[in-house]
Amino acid sequence: MNDPPESPNSSEATAVGETGASGKLGHEALAALAESHVAAGRLDDAEKAILLALKQTKEIPRYYLVLGRIWSAQNRPRQALEAFQTAVEVEPMASPAHWRLGDFLMKKGDLHRAEVELRRAIFIDSKVSAYHSSLGALFLRQCFYDEARASLKRAIRLDRKNPQPRIFFAELLTSQGDRRGAEKSLEKALALAPASPQVLGAMCKFYEDAGRTDDAIACARKMLERQPKNAGIHFRIGKQLQNAGRIEEAIAAVSEARRLEPENRAYRVQLSKLTASRDGGDSGAPNKSPDSAPPADRPAAPAARGLAAKIGRLLRAKK
Repeated sequence: MNDPPESPNSSEATAVGETGASGKLGHEALAALAESHVAAGRLDDAEKAILLALKQTKEIPRYYLVLGRIWSAQNRPRQALEAFQTAVEVEPMASPAHWRLGDFLMKKGDLHRAEVELRRAIFIDSKVSAYHSSLGALFLRQCFYDEARASLKRAIRLDRKNPQPRIFFAELLTSQGDRRGAEKSLEKALALAPASPQVLGAMCKFYEDAGRTDDAIACARKMLERQPKNAGIHFRIGKQLQNAGRIEEAIAAVSEARRLEPENRAYRVQLSKLTASRDGGDSGAPNKSPDSAPPADRPAAPAARGLAAKIGRLLRAKK
């Protein structure tokens, strides 16, 4: 998502991160360091850095927003909500604070309060694409399709390089039965951000819902290149491999998911089912006989190869 201008310069964040001397840095440098850690997925380090920044000053709302994002990613919703609310209290006219709070409330299902906060963000600054994108997503969740379409189109007009409203627009088109239009919208989002986990995740879901198993697997494997330790992606690939009747590969993928998150019950149950299916001689794909299941080293289907090549070209073009 193209966020509003609440983040420090990325090159500054990188430079600060390289010093490794967080204890000697000022609060601005610590906040930049925290954001660089967030971008790299080092949430514990990010939390330490932003808390050190907040020890130096408690008057900058952006620091609370960074802390809220960290706690949200760590699945600490109560603390995350408090951080976002504090950002609004510190600076009531900070539009990013209202947007972050509204977006968080929407994800937690508090749609009425979410709409209030998102509208406040837009009232303060109506020219930020991300605010209209989130409001469009809110309308989409409420099945207010005309309002969603208007908000998402405005988000796209405000920033044609922002892939997020195109993802939501694809969801809107899918809900109205326009799968071809939805795919085009996702392809535009992919062209804008070929390495974005969010865009690739949306494409994977689209292919999964459409029953395009080979494309879904190819897309998920592209995600895995960027996040090799993401257990959820391994599990996702395993489910699609099972749908394709490739049980041994599915077992390997789900086993890796369980290795990465051994306490996850869903992974354990799915692995047991796959193992039982293999040992019982069931291919795991009701519409295919065991003889029709492709071997583990079978090359991807032409459509999947084409998708993988397209994503690869886009990634190289961005370098």
